[in-house]
Amino acid sequence: MLPPVSVQSPCFPILSLVRRFDLSSSGGSDGIVLQKVGVPPSSARNVASFSERVDLVLFPCKLGDPAQPIGWPQTNQQEFTVMVNDRFITSEFPRCPSRSASHRTLAGMPLSSFLPKGPDGGIAAEAELKILVVRRGKWTATFLLAWCNVIEPEVIIDRTIARLLREPLSTPAKANEWDSPSSSASAAESAAGDSDIDVDSGWVDDKADNTHNSGGRNGRKSADAPNLPNGIAGDNGVQDGEAVVTLRCPLSYGRMKIAGRGNHCSHLTCFDLLTYLSACLQSNSWNCPICDGPVFIGDVCIDSTLQAALEGLDSNAFSVVLFGRDHKEWRSVEGATCGSDEESVDGCEVMMVEEEEEEEINQQEKQQSECPSLPLTT
Repeated sequence: MLPPVSVQSPCFPILSLVRRFDLSSSGGSDGIVLQKVGVPPSSARNVASFSERVDLVLFPCKLGDPAQPIGWPQTNQQEFTVMVNDRFITSEFPRCPSRSASHRTLAGMPLSSFLPKGPDGGIAAEAELKILVVRRGKWTATFLLAWCNVIEPEVIIDRTIARLLREPLSTPAKANEWDSPSSSASAAESAAGDSDIDVDSGWVDDKADNTHNSGGRNGRKSADAPNLPNGIAGDNGVQDGEAVVTLRCPLSYGRMKIAGRGNHCSHLTCFDLLTYLSACLQSNSWNCPICDGPVFIGDVCIDSTLQAALEGLDSNAFSVVLFGRDHKEWRSVEGATCGSDEESVDGCEVMMVEEEEEEEINQQEKQQSECPSLPLTT
């Protein structure tokens, strides 16, 4: 039986399962031997145009539970050794986070580079395959060998972004729509020390945003909204009920290009969609970098409010003020209202340009009136 689609890697959709073997604590090694790998299943002939090839892929899972991905250990931990056709594998392992709280998909290792090629460029049907896994530490796993479509990460990212741009843009979910232990602040803090991916849950640029923790819409402390008394504005003109939100991505620390988040996330802060997809496809871990909840490739969406702010503000603006019902309206931190997710950004830009031109004309007229006219000399 195939693993559920929900845990399959977007880069390696499984066509058929070839073999399964266990590396348990009772044995020091295990593996498989195939005299002939054969041909891919007939379904592989109907490969979509965005799939470049069909390959044999090896996946590690939790011992006895192929539906639960575990990822490959770090090679420097020296917990295991893998040999394919008498060749040691040292650099082909997918990069995986070490923390156990990650929301994972299967981490696949293609084997075509270790097998002879046929006339069509694929794996030769007569190729022999020998896989040997030797356990040196406490690591145990169930291995799945499967025929898979192979789709490059760049293709997946392009198709995902194109699909999201065609769909209606989204706004943050309401409170308590999704809550799980993995999204709590304590879980995020305990997992942060064990993670080897660049994820800092709840990160906000304090210097740029000048914000403090306050009660978020989900009932938890949030770095999205400043803590101000009723009716009192901060140094940047932020009123009670408004939120200063960073435009920096918590993964790249650069200004976002496409504001993304999870469909079930209730926080206002977003991540850069391209950066997030690239990191997740590489690590096979799909944790929201803000709330640590599961955000798989089918759960991502574009936040309409922050996306409008990104397009409407200057490229050197790294924070924005959100206000109104469900924080769907936005303005610059300096105080100029620029609209909401339902208004045209172009109209806002035209209005700002007209105001600047009018101010420049008034300034020129004022300078001319203050300068005395000088008599002509001959």
